[in-house]
Amino acid sequence: MIATFSGTDLPPRWPSAVRAELDRRHALVLERVAGSVLDIGAPDGRDLLRRTLEGEVTVDRFDAVVSVAGLVRFADLAAAWRAIEVLLAPGGVVAAIEPVGVPGFPATLLASAGALLPAVRGVHVQRDVVGAQRAAGFIALDLARFDLPTRDWPLRHWVSLRGRRRVDGPGRAEGRATVEETR
Repeated sequence: MIATFSGTDLPPRWPSAVRAELDRRHALVLERVAGSVLDIGAPDGRDLLRRTLEGEVTVDRFDAVVSVAGLVRFADLAAAWRAIEVLLAPGGVVAAIEPVGVPGFPATLLASAGALLPAVRGVHVQRDVVGAQRAAGFIALDLARFDLPTRDWPLRHWVSLRGRRRVDGPGRAEGRATVEETR
């Protein structure tokens, strides 16, 4: 059961080749998840995540949360991951495909200049999505980096990741994995 919100809502200024590849990958991600699914790539899904961030939502938890360029709409990436944790059932899976930054000082300068490009204006790219997932206490299951051919270089580098919300255990905070569990 997809609890909403299927179908990507990618920024319209993104190149058509990027949009087409992300739509293809989105369909593949949806094939791999089961149970109740929250898709934050769609406006309704992002709205539920936003309301959860603001403390307005108390809902049943989802078996899976999917994001294909959904996290780029949230300025506070760490808070978005915490809200995903709230909405995800213990042991639930998160699958995300998001643009990522390249580390290093030159990349930081390029990312700052890249924010002025029309294609990425209004979204947040060039971030450490993998580090934010880890910091939120998710157990990493899968990680693959890939590049998309585009002249809009802030949209070239992407990561596809899957993680699992830790099942609650004795003496641990709900949803928080220890360092040993994430290795």
